[in-house]
Amino acid sequence: PLGRAPVAPHPPPTARRGSHRAEATRRITDQLLSQPDRPTAILASDSVIALEILRTIRQSGMRIPEEISLITFHDADWTGVTTPPITVVDQPVYALGHSVADLLIRRLKGDIQPAERLVLRTAIITRGSVGAPHP
Repeated sequence: PLGRAPVAPHPPPTARRGSHRAEATRRITDQLLSQPDRPTAILASDSVIALEILRTIRQSGMRIPEEISLITFHDADWTGVTTPPITVVDQPVYALGHSVADLLIRRLKGDIQPAERLVLRTAIITRGSVGAPHP
């Protein structure tokens, strides 16, 4: 009979905040990369932070995606032209801005409604920056 392969335990995801400047992003990334149980992937909150993370990973000598995966939010122009190109969570930035502006204009005109929940569809654009986790 076929059995299930054992699954290696994974550490819980780690969130780091405070990378509001390039130096802070580099420091946080260096800390993550120097841990003995370093992450197998980094998900950047935006493309500006992702660019700094990419620089730091390259300066460390690590290879994307062979040693670490990188994903970011926002399909900035640079994400598709790097080597490897960066996988992104594409957000409908224009539609989000349009919806918020429409809501603001309505409120300025006195149309006060209860809070609305607006959910916009995102898409993952798979490129070359994600690989299998390292052991």
